[in-house]
Amino acid sequence: NSLKVVMSTYASLASDLVAYRQFLDESQINWMDFPKNKLNRPTYRYRAYLKMLIETDEVTVTTARRRMGSIIAFYRWLHAEGVLIPEFPMWKESDHYIELKNQYGGYYSKHVKSTDISIKSINSNNPYTDEIDDGGQLRPLSIKEQEWVLEALLSLANTEMTLIHLCGLLTGARIQTILTFRLYHVLTEIDNPNLCEVRIPVGPRTGIDTKNDKKIVLHLPLWFYQKLRTYALSQRAQKRRQKAVNGDSEDQYLFLSTRGAPFYQSKEDLHRFNKDFSLHHAKTGQAVRQFITEKVVPFIRQRFDAPNFNYKFHDLRASYGMNLTDAQLELVSNGERSLHEAREFVKSRMCHESSATTDLYLQYRSNLKLVRKIAS
Repeated sequence: NSLKVVMSTYASLASDLVAYRQFLDESQINWMDFPKNKLNRPTYRYRAYLKMLIETDEVTVTTARRRMGSIIAFYRWLHAEGVLIPEFPMWKESDHYIELKNQYGGYYSKHVKSTDISIKSINSNNPYTDEIDDGGQLRPLSIKEQEWVLEALLSLANTEMTLIHLCGLLTGARIQTILTFRLYHVLTEIDNPNLCEVRIPVGPRTGIDTKNDKKIVLHLPLWFYQKLRTYALSQRAQKRRQKAVNGDSEDQYLFLSTRGAPFYQSKEDLHRFNKDFSLHHAKTGQAVRQFITEKVVPFIRQRFDAPNFNYKFHDLRASYGMNLTDAQLELVSNGERSLHEAREFVKSRMCHESSATTDLYLQYRSNLKLVRKIAS
């Protein structure tokens, strides 16, 4: 009955139900039988099983918490539909009101139902860590580390992966935005010598996906836009498009695998039913993450003698934000710009809804310096 269908959410719910079903089959538990002894009820048994998985480090706390939440929602739905009326309660429930603050600084309260089988995980925000909380815990790479990544990409000589990484580092775009670029977005020939950047609108009705369907504008340096255009018109890209579904059309994805498969399927494509059942899982950038784990990270560790080096693709977004911030703060220290102007510039380029997120970037260097000073 959902008005806004997001297939990735349903895929996540389905995987949680599968995990529960496997547990029931292995333990030979009747999932509709709720006896008097609380510890024999399937919900309490499953919670104990998940807690054991956390302790043996087989799943993370967040995964276990999500799985338990999905099962609670599943039983609530069964109860509401009248499918399951248990003899004894499925769990003990209590009402709570929590006070929250919105992006405009206003406070509001939210009613939540808490159960005694929910898996609690207390998240403490540490402002002095080397990560920034921007849609996940992101670690901005230092300039030296960014150079390592670029050198590794050039040595590995995978054109698509190099361009995808550069796009993340030069625009701060998320992986789903970069990988849903279409061919027609980079076909315009630009010969204006005064132009230093190309602006590409992304979001609903542009053919490019964004997080939460947000309409934003990406700023691509002109030289990089021309590199993308050169790639799009190359024989290498044409061969890949010819193998793809819908062939070599302007509406085709810009980045495709050697077999002509997209690296990331757009929301529009995921809504189309695959009647042949040829798709085993949705494409959500797994190939890029695998390339980072199997090729780039081992190359850097060996070449630069950095055994602990690691990064996620999303860290490139934080690196872009940090590069912007450093450049802006330099202008502020030279008296060429006010701190407010610098903050607004970084906020608009990073497409932050809240200024509080932008402030995390502005305070990052000073916080890190403070931590190192205390440690020394």
